[in-house]
Amino acid sequence: TQSTWGNPQGTTAEQRGPMGQSQPPKDLPAPPPRDYLGYPLEQGSTDSSVLRVLSYNILAPSYCDQSHYPDVPPEHLAWEYRRWLIIRELNEHKPHVICLQEAQENTARWIAAQLPAYQLVFLPKSAYTKGEPSNLKAIGPDGVATLFLKSRFTLAKTFKFQLGGKPMSQFLKSTGIDFKDPKGGGSFFLGRRLIHSMNQMCLCLLLTDHLSAGRKLLACNAHLFWDPRDPHIKVLQAHVLCQQIQKFGESEGAQSLLLCGDFNSVPLKTVSDEFDTVPAEGLVSGVYRLLTEGFLPRDHPHHPAMRTEFPFPELSHRLALRSAYKLAIGREPAFTNYTTDFKDTLDYVLHSPDLNVLRVLDVCPPQEIDRQVATFYPSLDPGAAKGLPSASLPSDHLSLVVDFQLLSAYLTPPVLEGTVVSKAPVSLSNAASSSAPSSTSDSAASVAVVPSAPVSAARRESTAAPIPAPSAAPIPAPAPAPIPAPAPAPAADVPAPRRSSGAAVPPIAITSAPLDPDAAPAKHAPAKSLGIQINITPMTPRPDEPAGEAPATQHKGVAGAVNNAPAQQSHTHEEEDRRRAQDAQHKAEAEAEAKRKADEAEAKRKADAEAEAKRKADAEAEAKRKADAEAEAKRKADAEAEAKRKADAEAEAKRKADAEAEAKRK
Repeated sequence: TQSTWGNPQGTTAEQRGPMGQSQPPKDLPAPPPRDYLGYPLEQGSTDSSVLRVLSYNILAPSYCDQSHYPDVPPEHLAWEYRRWLIIRELNEHKPHVICLQEAQENTARWIAAQLPAYQLVFLPKSAYTKGEPSNLKAIGPDGVATLFLKSRFTLAKTFKFQLGGKPMSQFLKSTGIDFKDPKGGGSFFLGRRLIHSMNQMCLCLLLTDHLSAGRKLLACNAHLFWDPRDPHIKVLQAHVLCQQIQKFGESEGAQSLLLCGDFNSVPLKTVSDEFDTVPAEGLVSGVYRLLTEGFLPRDHPHHPAMRTEFPFPELSHRLALRSAYKLAIGREPAFTNYTTDFKDTLDYVLHSPDLNVLRVLDVCPPQEIDRQVATFYPSLDPGAAKGLPSASLPSDHLSLVVDFQLLSAYLTPPVLEGTVVSKAPVSLSNAASSSAPSSTSDSAASVAVVPSAPVSAARRESTAAPIPAPSAAPIPAPAPAPIPAPAPAPAADVPAPRRSSGAAVPPIAITSAPLDPDAAPAKHAPAKSLGIQINITPMTPRPDEPAGEAPATQHKGVAGAVNNAPAQQSHTHEEEDRRRAQDAQHKAEAEAEAKRKADEAEAKRKADAEAEAKRKADAEAEAKRKADAEAEAKRKADAEAEAKRKADAEAEAKRKADAEAEAKRK
């Protein structure tokens, strides 16, 4: 699963390695502060129900030089310095899954060597050379790298594909447009560019989560084409990306989906530039709309049908992706790429609906970045624009960190207003814990969603506390006989997040209680892949387990209470009420979405009708103008002809009179 591609040509020995000193420099400057926004960490459950993901474009050494960043001293651009800042970032947040973009093979391997608790899979940029588009060859120098915690996950399968090559060739063939005929002119050259020249890649890892009953998590890491002049190329790449992930995830029965990466597309443009004419309401980029809404109409300015002369169809997918930051704080980050001439969001963490967003790491305050840069480099013009990298931040991008709560079925994640949770890094697990994979067990624990208790104003601001490291020991399954369990203990006081409308939303807590193995199995519809909707059927204990033996390990609830007795009868009614409320909410959302689409279609129909009426009126006016002009021209011509006829007649009469007078005189 790891590339054998070697060092890139054209890079210096310092960029390629050896990696130099084995210890970080002393007194590394601290980065600007960053806040966690969303639910406090106390609201999160144990490591089995919380998943922390980090996505980071770490800036490849091959691109990090003074020709690109002239304001940064060479010593702060050197990989030997920046790598320790990257390791500090990863160690501070201790994610379970790390997705890196612009990683080179040697840099990715060095990072993995500093994090022995993680397993690395690296994929370089590739393109196909001769023959079929499946003949890939690494052309680097950078690519994508994914690391995952070995004590929690086992790699079940790897899927890697090019955002060009064979997948693009298959899609272009499905459009019915001939992109292979050299006589096709523009279609041939567009097809050649899309298939042969696009070397961007996507790396998909199917991970088995041993701390979540063997859940199949599909973690995808991608980096799209960069050029802002070609948004339609990025749209086609995003379409191929979603279609390939959808096909692989469904074939492998993936239950949850993560899609992280640098998509080189802003969420919303508000000002026109040389690349786009932006309407008053702004322009959502084609890539962002396709990824988050699941479709892109043909009349979108970034759709290839609008940028080329070819009738590309409407683009769509069925992944039901959500943006973690948009759900958590009601917006995307203010920026993820911060340079002297560009400051906007290009990176996203997208996920399936069964992953409920608990909190996200907000970006640094821009004034703090500028203040630090001015402090580090006092020779810079005080009025000049500031940017990254710097002495404290190793890349021109910022990392994105998201904490998810693993749900057993679809729940609409609440939209939070952005409550500040903690300014300090929050630790979810000890990355230095045992690197041996945890063994799995067929746990018969059921997951119930219950509201937490209201909170006092005094605890609105709370500092996040570390969650214990995930254990590598297996969790024994419950005994075959029913085990009585008391009602779930109330959760500890936590801040009540609020929706963007201002209405309070009860925080979500997860508790677990053993199921009755003698009870009739629940009748659930088969689980749909990729998190579109997940229904968990209770599992029975293994027949080889002794009856009556109590489990050695209990699952802790959100408040830290252990629930190991039977749930009260009222919980069934509460679950039914919650299920009905969720169904009603889903129905209302579906109706609202249908109404929105109908309104859009009606508005478009009216606009088209008005445009057609205006076109006809303009055509009639133009025809009348032409007719009037022709009539006027004819009138003038007739008048000129009549005047000429009269002048000729008068001249003839005068000639005759002169002739008669001359004759009479003679």
